[in-house]
Amino acid sequence: LYALLLVICVATGYWFYNNFEWVIEEQEVGFQGIAKTNQLLAAEIFLRRMGVQAKQVNGLVAVRQLPPTQHTMMITTQRETLTHELSQRLLDWVKAGGHLIVEARYLTSGELKKAGGKDPGKYDPLLDELFVYTSSNDLDDDKEDRAAVFVLPQDESETEIKVHFPHYRKLVTASDQKNQETGHNQLNPKPEPNWIIKDELGQYLAQYSLDNGLLTVLNSSNIFTNDNLDENDNAYLLHYLVQHPGFDSGVWLIRVDDMPALW
Repeated sequence: LYALLLVICVATGYWFYNNFEWVIEEQEVGFQGIAKTNQLLAAEIFLRRMGVQAKQVNGLVAVRQLPPTQHTMMITTQRETLTHELSQRLLDWVKAGGHLIVEARYLTSGELKKAGGKDPGKYDPLLDELFVYTSSNDLDDDKEDRAAVFVLPQDESETEIKVHFPHYRKLVTASDQKNQETGHNQLNPKPEPNWIIKDELGQYLAQYSLDNGLLTVLNSSNIFTNDNLDENDNAYLLHYLVQHPGFDSGVWLIRVDDMPALW
């Protein structure tokens, strides 16, 4: 009986050895630890490794304690808790010599209709002065995966870079609204961007000079999150923006706009 069991075990082992092999496979498990909740962690690490003094600042506390001028501050939220007072403080900081990078406020069709031909910028006190916002951009599925190709200003090599901006939101500026219905360009002229990124599918970035500072407006800041920073030349664009000559003393990254607790 024992001899029979031994034969069966040997035969099973031989069959298993010849029909199976040990294989190591990599499986995507997603971000772990702090990277699961901190969508700008990759951007912060990347900038530091590039020699940039980058740090993350929690919430609107940063707006109450602004960095020195010649710094860059990037806010990746929709800034829905940003009051008129705090918005004005940010604009004053920009005009004094800071560089602010923000995502334009998304306006629904209902909000645009409610504006009634007046400046939709009233929904966003920070960008009201510029009259810039984002709205839905209906495109065919085959066009959604296209990356924008452009040359950065002050790039003597004129190297083309590619960035896959989200196409579902189109960036609308004052120059796009010159029509007889609003008439705002004649009655209340708005600043024009000194640099834009766009193609036939839409407009993705607009940069404004405000006195001594810069204000860069994106259609979406998702291109700089953990999931997308390594796509195409997204990281290259981020480094370019935060190291703009005269605004390269340091970078503050803000990914939440929660107000501080009252206790």
